[in-house]
Amino acid sequence: YLSFFVRREFDVSDPSEVGGLFLNMIYDDGFVAYLNGEEVARANMGDLIRPNYRSKSARSADGDPDFGLFEITKSKDLLVPGINVLAIQLHNTSITSSDAILVPELIHRDFYPGREYDRINDIDSLQKLIHAQGMFSKKQLQAVMGEFWENHFTTDYDKTAEYLDDLEDSLGENAMFEQQAEQEAAHVEFKEYEFFRDHAFDAFGDLLLYSATSPSMLIYLDNVINEVGEANENYAREILELFAFGVDNRYTQTDIEELSRCFTGWQIRKVRADKTQGFPESALNPPTQPSTGFFDLPIVDIGSGWRYFKGMREPVRYREGLAPEWTRVGFDDTNWLKGATGIGYGDEDDNTVLEDMRRRNEQKGYSSVFLRRHFTLPAGTEISNLVLSIDYDDGFVAYINGKEVGRSSSMSDAGTPPRFNETASQNHEAGGEPDDISLARYERFFNPFPEPNVLSIQGHNVNFTSSDFSVLPRLVSRSVTQESIEPGDPNGQWAFRFNPADHDYTAKIIFEGTEWEMRIPDDRQGIEGLNDALDVIKMMANHPSTREFICVKLVNKFVADKITLRTYKDGSAPAHLSDVVDRAIDAWQQAEPIGHIGTVLAAIFDRSDVSNPFWTQSVYQAKVKTPVEYINSLGRAMEWGVMLDDLPEISEDMGMHFFTRDDPDGWSEYGFDWVNTGAILERLNFATRLTRHNNNKYLRSWSIRRYLRLHDIETAEEIIDHFDQLLFNGSLSKDTRDLILNFARTAENGRRIVLSPERDDYLSRVGELIGLILAIPEMHYQ
Repeated sequence: YLSFFVRREFDVSDPSEVGGLFLNMIYDDGFVAYLNGEEVARANMGDLIRPNYRSKSARSADGDPDFGLFEITKSKDLLVPGINVLAIQLHNTSITSSDAILVPELIHRDFYPGREYDRINDIDSLQKLIHAQGMFSKKQLQAVMGEFWENHFTTDYDKTAEYLDDLEDSLGENAMFEQQAEQEAAHVEFKEYEFFRDHAFDAFGDLLLYSATSPSMLIYLDNVINEVGEANENYAREILELFAFGVDNRYTQTDIEELSRCFTGWQIRKVRADKTQGFPESALNPPTQPSTGFFDLPIVDIGSGWRYFKGMREPVRYREGLAPEWTRVGFDDTNWLKGATGIGYGDEDDNTVLEDMRRRNEQKGYSSVFLRRHFTLPAGTEISNLVLSIDYDDGFVAYINGKEVGRSSSMSDAGTPPRFNETASQNHEAGGEPDDISLARYERFFNPFPEPNVLSIQGHNVNFTSSDFSVLPRLVSRSVTQESIEPGDPNGQWAFRFNPADHDYTAKIIFEGTEWEMRIPDDRQGIEGLNDALDVIKMMANHPSTREFICVKLVNKFVADKITLRTYKDGSAPAHLSDVVDRAIDAWQQAEPIGHIGTVLAAIFDRSDVSNPFWTQSVYQAKVKTPVEYINSLGRAMEWGVMLDDLPEISEDMGMHFFTRDDPDGWSEYGFDWVNTGAILERLNFATRLTRHNNNKYLRSWSIRRYLRLHDIETAEEIIDHFDQLLFNGSLSKDTRDLILNFARTAENGRRIVLSPERDDYLSRVGELIGLILAIPEMHYQ
């Protein structure tokens, strides 16, 4: 059959208290959802007003099922006090489809007061923004510098999205679907780019500090897993090599190791929108607590009251596929042993020690233990807040009133229920983070106050000779603290967090034996540990290596390729380019504040000094544009209302795709790296398509006839003169002009023609002529 239909009744005491209403769906292939008889959401079902049981889904969910969060707040007036009904019909694309899935959740979400803020929709929109800023911004240099800093402090949207997609909420469940993770990753990248653009001319120290505390950077270079005792060197290495000093420029491997310990505990968390901090407060006084703080009210705690059975045989007759009798409330366990949790051996966390469990000598041992504990829910308990929190070694399966509610991954293939002599598939040591299982979805399994309930657990060891075994279960009612926000709450924003518990407070020495040596003391406590890295960043911002590296890179960006950090330092760089770098470094040191990028650029561009190499012919058009620069320069120069939709893909075809670079070195600032056959061919194709007379999908309201009339040009010579002035300031050589004119006067069959409005192909030929002008070598240079 093609479809199935499900419905679920639920109770609402007061509909007026419902803020936002959302339908959280996993589905394959299509569905229609109804609330109290009215349609509220659908996907992949086309325009069918009311699909019947024979209707097919309009689209297949290829591979994995689709995920979606459907806001249905506008339909919350359908809710009534008392019993309501959510009904869903699920449809497959064909009767032979290999799968079908439906996992619905109806969510009530409060809307918190707070300021509104801009949010980017997706990574494609962010990549379009790079082109929109480059083409349409009235602050052109600022747009270019925003792009420069985003590339210099490069991060990777894909890695951020993967990290967020893997997060768990406070109940140990997936915090968000892939779609939300991708949107939030795009927004994290957007906030970083927005800062770099808005503060493009500020002090380099501010840019460096912001990047170090940016959630996307903390994820990208793995500082979120940089902890005391397990230091991760990735960010420490790259801040020296790529972001501040430059490769092998006055630092050692020891400096990387010491610096990595300074950055331990630098992590991220989500904060409410109204609790976000501006920079530099966000870096200097970040939150120290995790996104979600909570307190647990124990219902079943570690301790007495348990009955247990040693797994030398089945406690009852084994029945495959059914929860065993011993897990039910009415089972008689008076012959079972009494004990207190933890139960086990060898872990020094056991109140009840099982001396005979491990196989040794003549002792056969056993691999499992069965436990039961009666309890009564306190009056008024919100079952949606109940969590089974269990620490264990090596596996477990848990039941409430005869129904399985969870098992460890080490028991995933152990059968239902696992037999008494089953072993866990892998080791799992107790003493770490417990497995937290939300019991909200199992509300119907519980008996309300004052009726009895039973929590049952079977624990399994990895083998009969294992050195230890533990079962430490707690059943708690979990409430979040007032400042908490779940990682999956889309109303929050990601921010820098300093975690004192993961920071290395031991003494450190950076740049030992140099005049820039820094000694980090071992007497800092709590949030004071943040200063370990803050002090180093502040020093690095005006270190001679940083001045050299950044100024050389700015000269590479705006002046010429023929100088590197190495050639500048060893004196082999062209003298006029070394002179520009010297001017920039002098400006850096004399600026207020030190390292003010606007002051540095003013020195590079200084037009009042006739000897300034920037304005000499030797560096005019000395650099090939990057793909983004080439695309944006066409759009800005022509003022034709370029449509942005396809530009990120076109830039990628030319070899450059912002926000998704895997390597931390950023896209090359050297023009010669962008000169290759494939990339140049893509540029020529784009220029040709951009000026096409018919079916032009890149220019809004493009009309060659109107453009020619507007500028009072008609002949090939007039068109060439116009674009020579517009694009090249009248600098095209005679040879280049003759080449273009020869093209205009030659038909496809090789015959000589006169480009005239009387020709039927006049407009298409003019489009081709303009496309050629946009593709000549001169157009590819800055």
